[in-house]
Amino acid sequence: MTRHNFLDTMVRVVKFFIFLKNFLKENKNHLWVYMVLVLGGIFTVFSLWPYPPDELSRFSERSIKVYDRHGHLLMEMTPEKGGLCKKISLCEVPQDFIELLLFSEDRTFFSHKGWRPSSLLRATFQNVKKGRIVSGGSTLTQQLVRMRRGKMRNTLWSKFTEILEAYRLEQHFSKEEILEAYINTVFLGNHIYGFEKAAEIYFRKSLQSLNLLEMSALIAMIPAPSKHQPYRSGMEFTIRARKLLRRAWEAHILSFPQEMMKTYEEMWLHVYPMEQRVYAPLFCLYALQEAKKYVPASQIAEIYTTFDLEMYTNIRPVIFDVLKSLETYNAKHASLVMIDNPTSELRVMVGSLDFFDEEKGMINATLIRKQVGSVMKPFAYALAMENSLYHPSSILPDIYQEYPAAIGRYIPKNFTRTYHGPVRLAVALASSYNVSAVHVAATIGIEPFYFFLKRIGFDSLVRNPAFYGLGLVLGNANLTLLELAQGYTIFPKEGIFQHVRSLRFIMLKNGRRVSLPTPKSEHVLSRETCFLISRILSEHQYKFPAFGINSPIYFPFPVAVKTGTTKDFRDNCVVGYTPLITTAVWVGNLYEEPMQDLAAVAGAGKVLRNVMLLLWNQGFPFPPFRASNMTLITQRICVLSGMIAHQGCKETTEEIFVPSNLPQESCTWHTPQGETVVPPEYQSWAEKKQFGIQKPERLEILFPKDGAVFGVDTQIPEQYQSIPLEAMGNGEITWFCDGEKIGKGTKIFWTLRPGEHVIEAVWNDERKRVRILVLER
Repeated sequence: MTRHNFLDTMVRVVKFFIFLKNFLKENKNHLWVYMVLVLGGIFTVFSLWPYPPDELSRFSERSIKVYDRHGHLLMEMTPEKGGLCKKISLCEVPQDFIELLLFSEDRTFFSHKGWRPSSLLRATFQNVKKGRIVSGGSTLTQQLVRMRRGKMRNTLWSKFTEILEAYRLEQHFSKEEILEAYINTVFLGNHIYGFEKAAEIYFRKSLQSLNLLEMSALIAMIPAPSKHQPYRSGMEFTIRARKLLRRAWEAHILSFPQEMMKTYEEMWLHVYPMEQRVYAPLFCLYALQEAKKYVPASQIAEIYTTFDLEMYTNIRPVIFDVLKSLETYNAKHASLVMIDNPTSELRVMVGSLDFFDEEKGMINATLIRKQVGSVMKPFAYALAMENSLYHPSSILPDIYQEYPAAIGRYIPKNFTRTYHGPVRLAVALASSYNVSAVHVAATIGIEPFYFFLKRIGFDSLVRNPAFYGLGLVLGNANLTLLELAQGYTIFPKEGIFQHVRSLRFIMLKNGRRVSLPTPKSEHVLSRETCFLISRILSEHQYKFPAFGINSPIYFPFPVAVKTGTTKDFRDNCVVGYTPLITTAVWVGNLYEEPMQDLAAVAGAGKVLRNVMLLLWNQGFPFPPFRASNMTLITQRICVLSGMIAHQGCKETTEEIFVPSNLPQESCTWHTPQGETVVPPEYQSWAEKKQFGIQKPERLEILFPKDGAVFGVDTQIPEQYQSIPLEAMGNGEITWFCDGEKIGKGTKIFWTLRPGEHVIEAVWNDERKRVRILVLER
């Protein structure tokens, strides 16, 4: 309660202005009197103007409790600062603690009016002597003012306004109210606010149960809590407590026998790890932000979430152990999101492994935007199959290809810097070939692909489609791990997209329960397409060409997995899902340093594998992907051509198709006698395999493409800067550059030279031309 109500304050203000009016009439010719009185009037109005009744309890009383899906308390926090807190009434605080606190911080607390001129003069002298700020001379009330303002630079003006506001607090609140607010608001390191919570975290006791040395330790942290907190200062934490306790004892602030003092000076404080008292703090902060979308924070008492504390406590050590094993790769951080597919509820969020890391602990890596690499490919393949552009055995060209770009040409490359020739879609997707994925994205079009991603919750795509280009399918956009996991749920949910929910209900301070609406669902893909994608990503036969038999993403139970490694090995991403859960993992470095050649399959893939194996060993169900109530057809196809197999095909396999989208013709790449003849675009690949080439009826230049742009480096010898000229035709091909004959053959090499050139291939009476541009660097 405040000392003055609003009406009383206004009466005093009116009386002051009447006095001011009369005084000015009597002193018309004294300008300095006017100035002093005007300033005095401003100060008087400022100091008398009332505060809201709950001003001092803004951080301490309005704490919010967050619970998991089973009602277990995860965290109690301050709504404004997002830190840990626990309210305690002044009557519950031990008198010895109060005496120690005032002795250390403000010995004249009960007699001053918010500030002490003598302390300010002493602090000024000390600061001038040292040449830097070593003392602020602040009273306990001034410290409270600074806490309410938040972190701010200590300047002459800030100190002056701090004094004014401290004086104002003293006019409106009792000393007991100010002291209680201070005890519940003071910052004590590691995102902890208030002595009661600090006692609980550091010592696993209530403030009332602390001994004098433990009380002294908490109080001694106040001048520099981040520096003096126990996890950083080590033995100094106890030494500082001993010094404060001895000074208080020698000053007769505390009375106890000398033998007890000797006992305290031989005692070492034991501090407990923090995670045993705080669970998933970054998720709790995320839950608070979600709750604020429905109810103002000032009204919230409790938040009941979808979080699974038991699963979280089991998973977190697994991530920690894997990350420890990756230290040599400069992988320092990891995060994980797990979603319950049937309900679209967020089960686990590991935003950081060490919330109490002063530098990066508060960063929730599941919510920051980062490139995610190849994990974006399944969305393009799904859209292509949904539109019947391709089916699982469609042949994709994994060869040198160029695409128009905003600047010059875009030339995709595989992770291994090699080409794989003709590749069936299922193999290209599961083995994560880049060139094939870009071909699929170019076929469906960047705009349809972009808007499909927006439709399934990728709100971080804030630029226009042209900005990302075809590289969007390779993960060049900055996205969050939560968005990624949410997007992948469309496959196990059989084409249904639904935003992830993390809250079940909110309890208000007035006791009212706020039930939250279930997110709307939208049908974005057919069940058949989703089943085929899941089958491709879960069957190891398709991944074998790229990952081998001993890959970390091989599981003894059904899990659909897709990995992604970004450029320069900056980020690892992997998503694994079953019909019941979707799990996304990120491994990387929040300091923006690249890792040391760590591919996703060995980084984030290892985390996913160990987490899934943990759940499996604990009896968590892993049902297979079922095609129940779906109309699908099984067809034997040629492994090389993807067409319907016949007796001449050397290697065949069975594939599953949608009846409206399946191979229509028998294999033309094998003759009935078993001879292999492939289309001309795969000439280079076919020559290495010693396959025959289907001779075209017309002349065709395979490389370079029309409009291609190349560069020459003046620092490199000319003979090392050449490109191949390739063409197909039923006879000898003659090559010309700018009208000058340069060679004969289906493939020759031409040395680059700066300028615009016309490359011409001549076969019988047929001519083909392409224009290229060579730039000098």
